[in-house]
Amino acid sequence: APAQIFRRPIYHDKKLNKVWLGYHQLWTKDISNGKFDAKWIPKSFIPDLPMRNGMLFNRNVSTFAIGGNKNEYGFMAYDGPIWQNDSLKGKVFYCSNLNAEKPEWKDVSKYLTPLNWRQVYSAVFNPDDPSEVFIYWQDPYSGKYREAEKLTFYGNIDSVTTTDISGDLPKCPLGTIIIEPGEQRKMYIATDS
Repeated sequence: APAQIFRRPIYHDKKLNKVWLGYHQLWTKDISNGKFDAKWIPKSFIPDLPMRNGMLFNRNVSTFAIGGNKNEYGFMAYDGPIWQNDSLKGKVFYCSNLNAEKPEWKDVSKYLTPLNWRQVYSAVFNPDDPSEVFIYWQDPYSGKYREAEKLTFYGNIDSVTTTDISGDLPKCPLGTIIIEPGEQRKMYIATDS
């Protein structure tokens, strides 16, 4: 539906007084003066990845997450499912120097083979460990095929493991994953049921 084009993820970073916006790339704006008059600054520089049909793999950001003590870690995923014959590339990215002038994003799509035929819809960093990102992905054509997962990134992001944390969640479309701040660190996952 055309209306989805206008649904872009946005995040208010209360630690650094910034607004983050995902569109074709990830952008940020400093709002520490209480106004929105600062310029938008690009924080991702992912090259366009054309598919065989001329569309882009990375046309629109579907979700992103910011994490770490200084919000120096980033996770970003693009709209649309990953197809096996697209070589599992150009859909999911991880960054460990988000506060740099030109952050380096690593394409981690190839490590996430369970993403075949799935799209990432929501992501949140583990507040205690920026090497862990909790996501949910599902088949964009049927919400019944979905999973909540913990992604663990290792070393120089040369290895990623996935752990299914869906447990007894109902077989229905999921919405958003959030982790409650504070000592208890409860995770909440919104569903359609």
